[in-house]
Formats: sequence, C-alpha cells, structure tokens
Amino acid sequence: PQPDSYENMNLVDPEMLDLYDYAAENGLILMIHPELANMADLRRALSHNSKTIFLLHGLIDSGAKEEGIADALEEILQNHSNAYFSVDAALMLDYSINDACMYDKNQFMANLRSEKLYAELISESVAFWKPAIEAHPSRMMWGTDVQYWWHYDRDVLHEIVEFGRQFISHLDPIIQERFAYRNVVEMLDLNLQE
Repeated sequence: PQPDSYENMNLVDPEMLDLYDYAAENGLILMIHPELANMADLRRALSHNSKTIFLLHGLIDSGAKEEGIADALEEILQNHSNAYFSVDAALMLDYSINDACMYDKNQFMANLRSEKLYAELISESVAFWKPAIEAHPSRMMWGTDVQYWWHYDRDVLHEIVEFGRQFISHLDPIIQERFAYRNVVEMLDLNLQE
C-alpha cells in the first residue's frame, strides 16, 4: 500500500516495517525523531530487522525530564547495535535554536554572546551529553540541525559551528574525532582519502 501520509502512522505499522526491510535491502539509513512516548515501538522497530540502520536524531523528549532521555538513550544504544544517535544544536537545551520561544537571529545571537549564558550552555550540555557520548563512542555523532529561515544566516551558522567545536573540545581527545565526523563516515561507509 502507498499511504498518502505517514503522519498518523506508528513506527511498527506494517507499511513502516516494509520500509525498514526495503532500507536494509538497499543500504539506506533511516533517520527518525522518536519521542519518549514511543520507546516501546522504537524497540520493536529496531528489533524488526537488525540490518536496518537507524539514525535517531535530536532530543527524544516530549516535555519529560532530561534524565528520562538519558536512560532511554542508554537502553536503546546498549541493546540495539543498529541504532546511532545524532546530537546537534538542540543540545543547547533551554536555549536551542529550535526552541519555539527563540523568534529571531538577534535573540539567538544575544544569548550566545552573553559570556555567562554561553558558559552555562556549554557546561550544561557537556554535563548532560558527555557520559552518553563517551559510553558509546562509535554510535554518537555531531550534527547541525537548522530549521527556520534565520538559521541559515552566515552569523548564526558560524555560532552553531563554534558552539559545536567548543562542545567537542570538552570530550575525551580520543573520542573527539569519532564524534565530530568519523562515526558518520563509517555509518555511511564513505571511502575518504586520508
């Protein structure tokens, strides 16, 4: 069946399971944005075909406490070798570029140019994500997720990249390269010249 929309589908609907098999057969990677409310379905989807590679992206949160995210992520990565996770600008937690309260470039830039706030963002982000990254160094990766028109502004992109570099610099030096790009290269099976 060819549905008109996947909007109301669950991760384990028959059409989705067929899609996972198709992806595995054709070497495709599925990028999804699961929420904590869907963890049971996510586990079933990951178990359906262990050859299907899933890239879980963004915060898997729907208003829950961060501890729930960390616990769910740990359980998924520990039990499903076909799951990877992308951490990106959303790791700025309460000041994410995707925050619905962040209306424009000026507000975003003002937040990041505040030395106190910037230090707090780095500190909170490192404290929250570093344990998961260092516990699963080959399955976690950095990404830059942009969504609204003003995210593409050169100054905003520069700040996102700089924040990412600062964040990565706080990781174990052995893991930095893997997290920054090597895990993506390996997941995509790219043949890059060294």
